[in-house]
Amino acid sequence: MRREPKNVGRKLGLISVVVPCFNEESCIAELYHRMVPVLTEVAESYEILLINDGSRDRTLEIMRQLKAQDPKVGYLSFTRNFGHEAGLTCGIANTKGDAVVLID
Repeated sequence: MRREPKNVGRKLGLISVVVPCFNEESCIAELYHRMVPVLTEVAESYEILLINDGSRDRTLEIMRQLKAQDPKVGYLSFTRNFGHEAGLTCGIANTKGDAVVLID
């Protein structure tokens, strides 16, 4: 006898998505626009935490624009490039979610 998981059809609580970013100006807005419909469907609430890992392009500027248009977006910015592992660690330490999804 096959059993369905108990949470089938139920939305999850607060989901935090952590995204380390380094020179991602060409794709960060598209990533946001693709994530939001999925997160809305699977979670009661969500937050997207973008970590700027010392980008030299317009990544930080775009992060600020996304935050200005959506209060569910947050960002942190490093003064220089520390690597994606540091970005993930920083993001995890600053989330509020019941579950954390790492985009790497």
